[in-house]
Amino acid sequence: MKNVLLLGGTGLLGTNWLFLRDKKENYFVNIHKKRFKRNNLRFNKISINLNNTNKIVEFINKNKISILINLIAITDVDYCEKNKSKAFITNVKLVKKVSDACKKTNTTLIYISTDQLFDGKKKIYTEKSKISALNYYGITKSKAEMIIKKICKKYIILRSNFFCWSINKKNLLSEIIDKLKNKENFYGWENVYFTPVYSKTLIDIAHYLERNSKYGIFNVSCDNPLSKYLFASIITKKFSLNKSFLKKSLFNKKDFTKRPLNMSLNNAKIKRIMPGIKNTLQLNKQIKDLKNDKVKFMKVFKNV
Repeated sequence: MKNVLLLGGTGLLGTNWLFLRDKKENYFVNIHKKRFKRNNLRFNKISINLNNTNKIVEFINKNKISILINLIAITDVDYCEKNKSKAFITNVKLVKKVSDACKKTNTTLIYISTDQLFDGKKKIYTEKSKISALNYYGITKSKAEMIIKKICKKYIILRSNFFCWSINKKNLLSEIIDKLKNKENFYGWENVYFTPVYSKTLIDIAHYLERNSKYGIFNVSCDNPLSKYLFASIITKKFSLNKSFLKKSLFNKKDFTKRPLNMSLNNAKIKRIMPGIKNTLQLNKQIKDLKNDKVKFMKVFKNV
């Protein structure tokens, strides 16, 4: 069983990572929340000074870490735009320290990037598309990618826009479900397109690539682009929610930080590498998996 250092394990994606993989790898999780409980999950609580590359290297060597997963990031687009210094420290400087540690220890780095790297003028983006981020969040993530590519020998960068269950973590999926359950209007943008993927699919792909020593940048996305409104409509139908509270809306650039209207990612590369993943990348299949995982996830994290 491989030893894995998971940074950001108490966040939105991190909790899902532990939920799905805690018995498949031996996890060491850097905990910054004192009240975060194990909740029947198997992992080692640790504390590392991530501002010190030597401390990270020391921990990796001492515990024979073979994979480092970096999920630490400030992802709120509006917050990043207003707090550029903090965003840079977390999204760029920290990545440099972690990358240096991975290089010195020959550790595989798994890094989750974003679909906010482009200006949205194309219909769909491949791994080779030119970076043209519109907001500071996208800029920091693109800088992080460049740092990793320059420093690391073994890296897996996954560009994605994921959805998943959460406990006290605001995200698109939870906002849709919570508002409609509470008989509040949810406004879905008809003019913003993306290619969302269930976190389970993203995580499984990450570990497949690592097991098979497939390094580089990979888009992980569903097959067909859809609007935020259409995604909300599908969730509403699949979970039998009250559709009368689902409203059509348009993204107004004047009201928010600049965002691309099209963030769609082409997944042809990952399909070539993983031929058996084709059916899994269909959105209906992913939402079915999401629905099946709900009860177990909520039971595991009920005390968080």
